[in-house]
Amino acid sequence: MSNLLEVMNLSVQFDTYQGKVEAIDEANLTIKKGEVVGLVGESGCGKTTMARAILNVIASPAGKISKGQIFFQGRDILLMEEKELNLSIRGKAITLIPQDPLSSFNPLFSIGTQIRDIAKQKLLSQSEPKRSGDHKEEMEQKILAMLNKVQLPSPETFLGRYPHELSGGQRQRIMIAIALLTDPLLVIADEPTTFLDVTVQAQILEILKHLVREQYVSVLYITHNLAVASKISDRIVVMYAGQIMESAPTDLFFANPAHPYTRKLLECLLSQAREIRGIPGNVPSLINPPEGCRFASRCDRAQSECAQNRPPQREIASDHWIYCYNPLTRNREQDA
Repeated sequence: MSNLLEVMNLSVQFDTYQGKVEAIDEANLTIKKGEVVGLVGESGCGKTTMARAILNVIASPAGKISKGQIFFQGRDILLMEEKELNLSIRGKAITLIPQDPLSSFNPLFSIGTQIRDIAKQKLLSQSEPKRSGDHKEEMEQKILAMLNKVQLPSPETFLGRYPHELSGGQRQRIMIAIALLTDPLLVIADEPTTFLDVTVQAQILEILKHLVREQYVSVLYITHNLAVASKISDRIVVMYAGQIMESAPTDLFFANPAHPYTRKLLECLLSQAREIRGIPGNVPSLINPPEGCRFASRCDRAQSECAQNRPPQREIASDHWIYCYNPLTRNREQDA
């Protein structure tokens, strides 16, 4: 599979009253065509900032992309004009499933009005000239077909309802339908099941998995939940304090984590059934972050070089990339 998206040496900064926040530090990320990549990490590690950078919607003037390139289908998104981004990239080739669908909908308009408005902007502007009636009929059919695909019973009945009249699961299904309505190449799903109960969460994940396979869509699935990431991702990328720590195919990631931070995350996951176990220490300040690996102060394998210089990216197995001077061995028991 060829790369659909390539994020290269990306750095993002925000000016605050306390100083400049180094939110993302020289991050690299690739997504292949038809691949689901799980971007995982603690709250505040830079996952959503990465998503906003890919869409080139970092809030300015406080925020800015200070370094790097973002190639989508071989073109650098950061060099595109705003008009082209709005016409062919945002909401068209790259779409977003937000974390909280209730706050993403306008409470004053019906679901149908809002879906049709999006469809007019992103579908009709790209279609060949037709009579107005033909446009509307085709658009309506596509909307109903997509609502049916996300398993909403009698989808036409939802078009006249308002966001507050729907359950969280129903709203999220509609958000998935909207995200896939334009036949995108890449969907960014920003913790789309966070506010749902476990049963509904599982249903939404199954619907999303089925649709992305059916439409051969690439997905960047953002989550802090490793268990959720394991169910949907082909490959998992770990972020910590704005830095990428490790990237590996999902099976390899869980079988042989190589970065000390990744191992600690998995230990927290495995300990949930027995006892609460955390990682000693604190996340470093992103206003004056350390020069080297940002996990060094909490890592029991850290060396002097770790705090002084950022570890380079290196491939330790097929498609298994890591930023670490002293990674764990391939055998877990040897590091126990």
